Amino acid sequence: MQILFLILTIAACSALYLSHRHQCLLPRPLPLAACWLTYFVLQFSAFLIAASDWDWLTLIFAWLLISMFSFSLMPFVRLLRPDTKK
Repeated sequence: MQILFLILTIAACSALYLSHRHQCLLPRPLPLAACWLTYFVLQFSAFLIAASDWDWLTLIFAWLLISMFSFSLMPFVRLLRPDTKK
């Protein structure tokens, strides 16, 4: 369950990041409304999954920590791809 919580939280943050106009991973940003809906559904699902295993303080700390970590590292994912514009 913890791995599912981790995957859903990172996927939710990725969906929200890919809707921003300054993201560098896609040629165009994804539609904002669909990404916000996806973000909230995935975060709520992750929150419910983790609530079944952890107490509230651990849940909120892990949720905020993973969200902060994925939002801060998402812009650097582009550096892992090989440059195709040579």
